[in-house]
Amino acid sequence: MVWCLLQLSIRDRWVGFALLFTLVPVSLLVGFRLTGILQEPQTSKTITVETATWNMSRPIETGEVYVTFINETISDSYTDGKASVGLGTHIVWYHENDPSPPFDLGEGDGLDMRVVSTLNVTEGFIHSVVIRFSRTGDDAFLEMSESPEFFQLYNVSLGAIRNWGIHDWEKESYIEVYGVNQPKYCRLAVQIDWVFLDVKNNLDHRMTIDLEATYFDGATYRKVIAPILLEVLT
Repeated sequence: MVWCLLQLSIRDRWVGFALLFTLVPVSLLVGFRLTGILQEPQTSKTITVETATWNMSRPIETGEVYVTFINETISDSYTDGKASVGLGTHIVWYHENDPSPPFDLGEGDGLDMRVVSTLNVTEGFIHSVVIRFSRTGDDAFLEMSESPEFFQLYNVSLGAIRNWGIHDWEKESYIEVYGVNQPKYCRLAVQIDWVFLDVKNNLDHRMTIDLEATYFDGATYRKVIAPILLEVLT
């Protein structure tokens, strides 16, 4: 169906996703945190936003090879006048029997998507942002690109240690970043590949993406959790 797409690499399919950024080194801060000298903030309140849900139906397995352009976005957000938190997931492609990486590590099926989080505070500063990916079952895996060209990090840092803060191929994968110079605005964007391992397209797949944004509002630390549930159903 879309044979020309199969000739494209992940990089080529994501033209326009390569983003440049400049980070202020925070090795001293990271070192303190890793050695326990710098303690995590004690949040006075945790706010969990209602879960936003997106789903699609899987095609019947026919052995055909194709890639379908989905181009749908699901988002969740929170605002209280002092902070605005947003999480968006752009579902870009569905792959069926695709032999290109990383789908060749499974049965060639799965989704690739772009996940973007933003946080803005009017008082205080941003402490950290964590995006967690929690899957149900062991019949899929998640891969996050470790190449800097597929990331956008604005006013946040992964840390001084290579790939510290990036954890994929786990049942609960996550990205963890910290504010640089106590910012009032930050943005994190990353490319995600969700690869399915079932052969006959006969299993449902679910994944919850949780944004955990921690900030200081001028008086206390607060955490906002914004969840998105993705479902690919038979």
